[in-house]
Amino acid sequence: MVTEADVETAGKPEQKVTAKPLIIMDLDYAAFDGRRVVFKAAQAALKAAGTELTQPQFSRIALIAHPVYIAEALAEFAGNEKVDAEELGVTLQDAMHEAFRSGKVKFSEKTQALLDAAKPLGVDLAAFTTLPEDIATAALEKAGLPADAIEIAAYPDCDKHFPRVDTWLKICRGQSKTSRSCVAVAAGQEAAKTALAAGMRCVVIPDDFTAFQDFGGADAVIDSLDDADFKKLLADIL
Repeated sequence: MVTEADVETAGKPEQKVTAKPLIIMDLDYAAFDGRRVVFKAAQAALKAAGTELTQPQFSRIALIAHPVYIAEALAEFAGNEKVDAEELGVTLQDAMHEAFRSGKVKFSEKTQALLDAAKPLGVDLAAFTTLPEDIATAALEKAGLPADAIEIAAYPDCDKHFPRVDTWLKICRGQSKTSRSCVAVAAGQEAAKTALAAGMRCVVIPDDFTAFQDFGGADAVIDSLDDADFKKLLADIL
């Protein structure tokens, strides 16, 4: 398992690299529709406290990777006297863990199509997550993916600004790749920005909560499965 340290690796000399490209996925939100899980759990919790939460409101204030920090933002939105941020954080984490462990959250069809197109090219695969590694592994297995073929970088104790530039670089260097041989698969603007700042190619697969965001600089934004030519896309960027 890859772990995140406090030191920055940006600017350090590249290690000896291998030729095969590496696809690095945001497992929680680009590979799986985890944001929908968090939204539904948050909506129910806030409704019980007397506060309505709409999808546009969630999109404006809660596009943060870790459920604990999503809970803090939502508690402030609702009024801390109505909602306890710590309790809400536990509720959102429990919802994520249960949905991923049980297979109730579905693997993205767009991401699956991208991986299918990449398979004949012999690329390596990695994914980062805010989930514990065992839950991420269980989710991949229930989705029919070979978890042992995907390097999982688990960051259950990440900070509010995850994923940082260093997150992408550590995975890249841990697989002995150069930044330019890596393709980041992100679902939101902040993850895409840090991947691009790390020097990687970037494919954005927005969800219903991030579709309105500006993804300037990304190599591709996959809005519709019907309009995407993944073989051509990979040929262009690899």
